Amino acid sequence: MNLMNNKIIKFFHINNQKINIINKVKKNQKTNKSEVI
Repeated sequence: MNLMNNKIIKFFHINNQKINIINKVKKNQKTNKSEVI
């Protein structure tokens, strides 16, 4: 049970990081700056 919770937490953490990167890219596109991440 605890192992499952750890997997779920890791999954959400990875998804959060992806969302943060996507948001940064969107902000950069709005300001016409393209950064390689």
